[in-house]
Amino acid sequence: MKVFRELRLLLFVSVLALFLVGCTTPEPRYDGSGNPVVDDEILSEDDLPPTPKPPGDGLFGPKYSGTILAGNEAPYIDFNNEDYQKATSDGKIILLYFYSLQSGPSIADQNFVEDAFNEMVNPNIIGFRVNIDDADTSATEASLAESLKVTKARTKVIMKDGKVLQTSSSEWNSNLYITQLTQYLE
Repeated sequence: MKVFRELRLLLFVSVLALFLVGCTTPEPRYDGSGNPVVDDEILSEDDLPPTPKPPGDGLFGPKYSGTILAGNEAPYIDFNNEDYQKATSDGKIILLYFYSLQSGPSIADQNFVEDAFNEMVNPNIIGFRVNIDDADTSATEASLAESLKVTKARTKVIMKDGKVLQTSSSEWNSNLYITQLTQYLE
């Protein structure tokens, strides 16, 4: 019995050791220039994942200082007053999406908003995710919501030249975002 117990323990330790060895990843290797090496081949730039673009580095549009959440030519940006004022003075069609971490529907809507902005390529459209009624809401965002009479998350306001064109708190899919925003293009 004692031999059987020792063999079981030895087998268990061996299996555990093989498992642990199999779960480790090898350290990455680099050539003398700091380039990653895989199977003794140096990866080219084409083999590496694309480098993310800096905020607002759109193909056609101006650079924005805020964090871009989606889109490129038609960016969807985490609200900041500097970018909002620039977009207003540039005559952009602006979507203000009032968002709260405490609102499940507004969190779920972000996929539709981001999909829409990733599809749009018109540099005359910009969107801002504006916090409302949560710990992330700035005084500027609260003031903007109050001036537009927005009282709840998931409210969408479309503006141009400082004028409200449309307000909605109904559910929109990505196609409806595109339709509602592009209808105001000249």
